[in-house]
Amino acid sequence: MSATPNDTAGAAHGETPRTAPAALDDTGLSITLLAFVVFIPAWIGAKLTAFSVPVDGAGGTDLSLLQLALFLLAGAAAIVVGRSLRPVPRSVFIVITICYSVFSGLTPLAALTGGARDVGFPLFSALTLFVFLADLLYPLVVAAVLAATVSRVSPATDEAAGPEIERKRSAVRRSGLLSAFALLAAAIVTVGVWLLRQSAPGLSVLWSSGDVINALAAVAGTVAAVFALRCVAVSRSLPRPEPVVGQRRNRAHPRLARVLTFFTLAGGLHLCLTSTAIAAGFPVELGTGFMTWVLHACAFTIGGFALGIVTLDAVKSRSVKSPAVQD
Repeated sequence: MSATPNDTAGAAHGETPRTAPAALDDTGLSITLLAFVVFIPAWIGAKLTAFSVPVDGAGGTDLSLLQLALFLLAGAAAIVVGRSLRPVPRSVFIVITICYSVFSGLTPLAALTGGARDVGFPLFSALTLFVFLADLLYPLVVAAVLAATVSRVSPATDEAAGPEIERKRSAVRRSGLLSAFALLAAAIVTVGVWLLRQSAPGLSVLWSSGDVINALAAVAGTVAAVFALRCVAVSRSLPRPEPVVGQRRNRAHPRLARVLTFFTLAGGLHLCLTSTAIAAGFPVELGTGFMTWVLHACAFTIGGFALGIVTLDAVKSRSVKSPAVQD
């Protein structure tokens, strides 16, 4: 007996939570990942340019204009990252991104051109405080948006062919293993650099090259975290090879993986910024201090290591007994 439109609508209503945004397909994932890859160097470049802008003197205006352009580029890339959010959160995220990009780009330019006297010192001080706080919080917002959008996948339908499911499961397993190993390697490298620095504090090579290694590991780890979360979400949306009873069928939303991805992305972005700034010759005190760097490094390494373990468990457990579906 064929299902009526009312039955179909009711089933669809029962399967899709009311608060869940639309699933992100493979094309959308590629666009989101490309936008995130653009956001990382644009945002870090804007912050490094902000560190380089002199209070006065030749070249300050040119650097401020470059900083504004980089902030606008980073903001545009971030808006693309959050385009899959629901209308209200997306609108809020766009407003936050525009305010952060414009105010962060215009504040140094206003200081150089005398705009602080025009708008008033209290207002200019408030804008400076807003930019300082936004520099700390905005990467957390981007990490939360990215973790929320990437983990949204369409569950496999019961009508899907067995060979198609097996091919998808095999592809997810390969991608998940690569992402997990990349996360584990990035975490191990970060911890290894730290241990080497503690064991040989007088070796200048470790201090000059260690920050470059940390920055590269942070970039690799953040990108791998996005792939890992996607692999966990897709793997848990596929039908299990063996019969499953109880509530374990509904595991399409990997909450633990989303939380770990958030910490990995947030810590990785700040770690990459701080390490790149130190490698470029800026003191660590120029940012938010050494203790904040340690906090970001811990969040990145612990989150990345745990996410790697979760990813391995998800993709390997879903591939066990896969020949059982061939009957």
